[in-house]
Amino acid sequence: MFLGYYAVGFSVPFLFMRKFYNSLGFVRYNLMMFLFLSMVGVPLKIYLRLLANVKYVLVTPWFKI
Repeated sequence: MFLGYYAVGFSVPFLFMRKFYNSLGFVRYNLMMFLFLSMVGVPLKIYLRLLANVKYVLVTPWFKI
């Protein structure tokens, strides 16, 4: 779910807003999308925690997000 969120978040604007991608370039587009998706992901995780009682979105042996 965690990686799918970023995969969809990076690819959908790339496919439908090609002019936006071309104006920013590869590095700035990826940096901007990563920061934007992370910023949107925080309230999304809060709503998941409150409404669906989801504690962690990503669980690994090293850390839990």
